[in-house]
Amino acid sequence: MRFRPIDDVVKDNYIRYAREEKAFEVARKMLAEGLSADIIKKCTGLDKEDILALG
Repeated sequence: MRFRPIDDVVKDNYIRYAREEKAFEVARKMLAEGLSADIIKKCTGLDKEDILALG
């Protein structure tokens, strides 16, 4: 079994976290504009429960 260098793992986790945070930021803005949770889910990929918790 070949392992990835720890720097790559940390970098990938950071990128994943940053993308998720950006999705939540966009979802908050979309909610503020009055868009439905279903549309926000389609656009951001976030769970509907997470979206509803923002509002």
